[in-house]
Amino acid sequence: MEKRQPSVVLSFKGRDGTMLTSVPVTLDGRAFDGKTDGRGVDVDPGERTFVFAPPSEPEVRVTVLVREGERSQRVDAVSSRFVIPKPTPPSPSVAERPIPWSVYAVGGLGVVALGTATAFGVAGIAARGGLSSCRPTCATDEVSSVRTLFTVADISLVVTVLAAGAATVLYLTRPETQLPAADRTNAKSLRFLGSGLAVDFR
Repeated sequence: MEKRQPSVVLSFKGRDGTMLTSVPVTLDGRAFDGKTDGRGVDVDPGERTFVFAPPSEPEVRVTVLVREGERSQRVDAVSSRFVIPKPTPPSPSVAERPIPWSVYAVGGLGVVALGTATAFGVAGIAARGGLSSCRPTCATDEVSSVRTLFTVADISLVVTVLAAGAATVLYLTRPETQLPAADRTNAKSLRFLGSGLAVDFR
């Protein structure tokens, strides 16, 4: 008979979501010695109605089918005044593709190389014009210095082209990141206090 005797475990969740351990309970309209303390209590099998009576709150009625031989069957009740908390909505985010520092570094190298190519190219052209008076008997050192100017200009121009290509690739393949909307707004402008100068990174 003990193996066939079922039992239940009562629990009650209060209005604030905490588990209450001393809520009075009646069974099928009669007094019941079971408590909402997590301990099992024997009951007869069949359809049973448990009424939980929390202090200063409406009663909560729970009807369950108690199966023969099943031990520690859960009977859970929740306060009628309990409100499921609304989940906090995720903060809005915006997809951004920030420009990495490498783009600025490589782009800066290209700008410097372009300036160097321009300077040495102009100097080479001017020096070559100065040799027009001594052709074809110009000194070897003078001719060599002109060639050096043009060589440096050519090398600098190649570096400019390579740097521009690398900066373009880095810019086009930069990864996308998710930024909170507030952070996106703050990150868009960098202001120098007192100077009135604003740099916009859009």
